[in-house]
This record gives sequence, C-alpha cells and structure tokens, in this order.
Amino acid sequence: MKIDRRIITTIILVVTTSLISVAFAGCALGDDERAVITRINNGYGTIFVSGRTIERVADTDTSTVVDWSREKPARASSALRVKEIDGIVYKTGTVTDGRDKGEPIQMELNLKMDAKATDPQPVILFVPGGGFITCEIDKKYRNVHRYFVEKGYAVAVMEYHVIGQGIYSDAVRDVKDATDWLMSHGSKYGLKTTGGIYLVGNSGGGYVASMAACQDPEDIKCVVNFYGLSDLADNKADYEEAAIKAHHTPESSDSQFAYGVYSGKALADDPESDRRRDPVSYVDGDEPPFIHFHGDADLWVSPSQSLHLHEALLKEDVKSIRYVVKGEGHGGAGFRTGKALDTAISFMNSCSGTKR
Repeated sequence: MKIDRRIITTIILVVTTSLISVAFAGCALGDDERAVITRINNGYGTIFVSGRTIERVADTDTSTVVDWSREKPARASSALRVKEIDGIVYKTGTVTDGRDKGEPIQMELNLKMDAKATDPQPVILFVPGGGFITCEIDKKYRNVHRYFVEKGYAVAVMEYHVIGQGIYSDAVRDVKDATDWLMSHGSKYGLKTTGGIYLVGNSGGGYVASMAACQDPEDIKCVVNFYGLSDLADNKADYEEAAIKAHHTPESSDSQFAYGVYSGKALADDPESDRRRDPVSYVDGDEPPFIHFHGDADLWVSPSQSLHLHEALLKEDVKSIRYVVKGEGHGGAGFRTGKALDTAISFMNSCSGTKR
C-alpha cells in the first residue's frame, strides 16, 4: 500500500521544530534506523517524538547485557544466489482511516536460487519498522535478509497499514492475513510452513508482530522482536518530561496509529482503552517463544518497552529472552552484526513450534 504526496514536512524532535518540503513514498526504515525518522510528510500534522536523554534506566536483572560495538557486520557470501520475487499481492487494502486510496498490499519473497522442492525452506515473515508512518519493503534490509537466506530461511517482507491508511488493528490483521497467505501458498514457492512461520519485526514492526502473536498465536513458531513497542502510552517513559508530554498529544505518531488521524484522542487520555492496544495486555501463557533485542541508549523507543513484554511473558511461563545492547541507539549497527543475527537464528532454530 503506497503513499505519494508532496506537502510541508514537520520535523519535531521533542522541542525543536523546523519545516522542510520533501517527496514521500510508502513502511520500512532504511539500513541505518538511527537517522531515519527525521521527516514526516503525510498531511495529518503528525509528530514523531524522540527523547533527548535517558532519565529512567530500564532494569536488566532478567536480561543479558552485551557489547556488540566491535562485532563485524553480518554479510552473506558473495557467492550466494538469492531469488527475489516482488509484487506478491497477499490482500487488497482498504482505507479505514485517513485519505489514502485502497491498493493491493504486497510482500516480497527472498529464497535461495538453488533451493530444491524436496528440501523446502522454513520461512520468516519480516515486519519492517517505520514509526507507523511509512512502510516500504523494496530491498530496505537486503543484507539482513540475505544473511537469513544463507542460513536456510526464506524471508517474506510484508507491507501493512500505516497512519493515513488505518490504525493499529488494521496492521495487526495484515500480519494475520500475510501469515494465512504463506500457510496456504507457501508450497508453491518451496516453503516449509509445517508448524507455522517465524515472525521477525523491528521497531514499529516489532510492535505489530508482537501484537499479532499475543492476540492470535496460531501458526507462529516464535517472535524475534528488535526494539519494538509493547505499551504505547508508556513509550517515552524513559525520557525527559517534555518527551512524555509531547507523546501524550493527539498529533503524536503513536496516538494517531492507536486511535486515528481524525480522532482527536491522545494516548493516556483513556488508560482502559489504551491497554487494548498493547501486546502486554494479551499475554496469557499461550504465546509462542520470544526473543527481544534493545539498545540501552535508544531515544526512539524506550528500552523499558521490550522489558515490559519480556517480564509479562516470563510471568506466564512463556519462553522469553532479552538482550540489552550496551551503548546502542535505535536500530544501530549492533543489531546488524553477525553476532546479533546469529543469536536470533540460533533462537529460531531452537523453536519447535510449541508454545513454551
């Protein structure tokens, strides 16, 4: 589902505001997420709030703290031949909020060129981030996807509803529909879907993937959550008061994704309603295994966000592992090292499709 509009762009980094004009198309971040969401161009007065400093340090007692600053970037072999299949329409999108027009919602499939039908590949459904504002899938995480492919996984990268197209529930439904499509059509592409698929999401995509898995875990083997949100109203709680106040306005990206661009509602106005939009609210012990990665210097998504979900899962005896990456900001290079991706792959390899 694509967006193509030219308007005045509002850049808000909590207290600093400037205006520029850019062209905007699309829901994924580029390879360096730390500098990605510095522009908003959607016509709804949307602001993306970031923190200036970490004021409240998230607990690490149940987590593993690592320093991957000196680890090498993950790189697939140059000899690897990857077959990229673009333009797979897994559903036709309808606009439930905003002014965008409904268009086919697509996914891109990456798999080994020499894969054999007799040896089907397990499949990752990759849910890209983008601050709930944008969702492009075209080759944005190509190096990461190629690395997964080399390790034996096919990777399907999905589009989903963003601000101006729908709200959080539409995106969560998109994950379910994409999962159903893969389960029904995977064999045509040599995919192994027996027992389900693997969900991998980063940032906003981590939130959407977590919501989908906590609400309806059917056909999901496990979830790899890279610095995703789990409690929307509390997303800026680790930062200074100015960030928290800016976040709790109807114009904040999280508020608009939760309630809609015309709702006039802000997160924290109605705590009971807010909770229905949070993965942590659905944890009941029936979830698939989770692994979380989060930087302790993340100024886009509070480090405590992954902790909330991690602890909720542990409380219900669901397998959950959390890595805190020292000194790493939002989407930094540490998450794309061989060490980080090998850790995620080892976790996926260990998941048998059971809930524990």
